[in-house]
Amino acid sequence: MNPLADPAAVASPDNYRDVPRDPQADAPRRESDGGRLAILILAAFVALAVAYSVANPMYESTDELHHYRYVQYLIETGRLPVQTESGARIQAHHPPLYYALAALASGWVQADRPWDYEPEHNPFWQYRGFEVGADNKNFYIHLRDEDFPYQGTALAFHVARWVNVVLGALTVWLTYGIARRAFPGRPPVALAAMALVAFNPQFLYMSGAVNNDVVAAATGASLTYLCVDAIDGHLSDRRAALIGLIFGLALLAKFNLLFVLPVVELAVWLSAFGGGHPDSHWRRFIRANLIALGVTALVAGWWFARNQMLYGEATGVEKMNSIWGGRDPLRDFPLAVQEIPRSGKPAELLDRYGISARHIVEAVRAVAGRAVGASH
Repeated sequence: MNPLADPAAVASPDNYRDVPRDPQADAPRRESDGGRLAILILAAFVALAVAYSVANPMYESTDELHHYRYVQYLIETGRLPVQTESGARIQAHHPPLYYALAALASGWVQADRPWDYEPEHNPFWQYRGFEVGADNKNFYIHLRDEDFPYQGTALAFHVARWVNVVLGALTVWLTYGIARRAFPGRPPVALAAMALVAFNPQFLYMSGAVNNDVVAAATGASLTYLCVDAIDGHLSDRRAALIGLIFGLALLAKFNLLFVLPVVELAVWLSAFGGGHPDSHWRRFIRANLIALGVTALVAGWWFARNQMLYGEATGVEKMNSIWGGRDPLRDFPLAVQEIPRSGKPAELLDRYGISARHIVEAVRAVAGRAVGASH
């Protein structure tokens, strides 16, 4: 019997059992699912970072008061702060990129406190790095004028925090893009890399606070993406200029990113020597460097020239150490080693900070219990 003459035989799965399946047939669906999951991860990050920004009292993050003074100083004076041994403490040694962005975003708010405002200190504050407690951990006394709905300085301050939420989201999205370029056709790897950054508690905490670390992460991730892109493809003059632009912005975000230069040079080298006639490799490498570093100098060179004129050295770090009392790493390392035994085992640390499996189970049970109680 001819199976084609019998509709039931044609529809039978037995007739298709040995038909090979195209491995690329499901690729568009996997790509679509990966994109939707990436958007969900990004949305979850933004929600959590905003929650951190609202839950954490003003000025309580690391050096947050000194970072915010920089923002408010720009708004009030229109000038960059200068490092001095007198007056209110301010992070004047840092490059201005984040502070300028925060000032642009929050400058429309009429602040009701001057830039050098000093909050009242909590007289019962105590801190021991190897102990955790739920009381007297706030460094400052907090008043009702800081509560939601925010007004005046409280509103301007939270807008400055939300600038970092945006920059943090950019970092998370760029992480996804970097992993997609580095591992093409493997969306789960990109999603895992994205989630690792998005749900890192410390990164969430910093993304909900006033600081220049998140803009450093964002510009660093942007530079990494461009380097991966340069390795994958031809390093055109336009790409070299874009690398120079982002590297310049990275240096205006935080001086530490100068140490990314070897990574940039490696990417330029791999791109220049990746193909074509050997005689043209060095020409491409030198040309790309001249363009990239030239643009970097145009974008960020003025900051280092200013430091040289003001403090006698290009970074301003020596002046900062003379004012703030910089520490000698060689001298402090033995002290750090002595503190290791007091830290405890990993399981003990997780339990001490309330993030062990036991604490998570107890928290879930408590939430579920309240939900059940509310439904009755």
